[in-house]
Amino acid sequence: MKDTLNLYAAFLQFTLKCYPAKHEYVNDILGDASAYCANHETSIDDDCQLYISKFLIHPLETMANIILTMNEYPKLIKYLKFKRRREVAKQITKSIVKGHIDLTQDAMVAQVLIFIEPLLVKLPDYETVSDLVFKEEQIQVAKIIFQINSEDPAVTWGILKKFIDKFINGGDERMKFTLPSTIFRVFQLALQIFNARDESNEPKVYKRMFDLARGLISRLTSFPLLSIKLYLELLLLINNIDETKFYDEYTYVFAFGFRKSQSSV
Repeated sequence: MKDTLNLYAAFLQFTLKCYPAKHEYVNDILGDASAYCANHETSIDDDCQLYISKFLIHPLETMANIILTMNEYPKLIKYLKFKRRREVAKQITKSIVKGHIDLTQDAMVAQVLIFIEPLLVKLPDYETVSDLVFKEEQIQVAKIIFQINSEDPAVTWGILKKFIDKFINGGDERMKFTLPSTIFRVFQLALQIFNARDESNEPKVYKRMFDLARGLISRLTSFPLLSIKLYLELLLLINNIDETKFYDEYTYVFAFGFRKSQSSV
């Protein structure tokens, strides 16, 4: 079986090199390989797993923005064990960042969240890695949040919320890496709206963003120094935006919370 998969991989490499614009050819090859795996699933050993993972990784180097929306791509991933799925997930996050791929389409975002799930939560077949490898993975995941770029703040907001839901499910050990970048992306979104100056809905929109940021920061209380720094950044943002002192409640909440934490020391 591995010889056949190796042949598929060679054919895919040839297609990517000679017909880079023929995306449908790539999707067809992925489909054929998936069908072959389905008919020989019981024969998929460790060597086959390696070929399948390489088969999934190669197209990411030149057409990640297209491959992540192909309907045949996710069908192959299900034949991989956790270790290989994790490798593919890491390559996908790297390709998104390196290729400056904007995550603005709901369909692509849904696919990406499925593909990188081995990095987002502790799945039933999870395999432990070293602290250093885990940290590198989570830092890479945190970077893709800055690929959520849309001129429409509502689109950015909606996609951010989808990532936030996944990040929260990842637990404290992941949130300490993924939430800070997410919070700063919320800050950037607030500034985007501020610079556009749509005064008709500013107070309501800002409050939703500030409340979201405050809620995310509250999930980092296991890391007090980090949470204090992030809340100070939130207050600086509010100070820049809030010309009428409409949002002073956040200052009071921080001051009260800080005094309370100090008294418990």
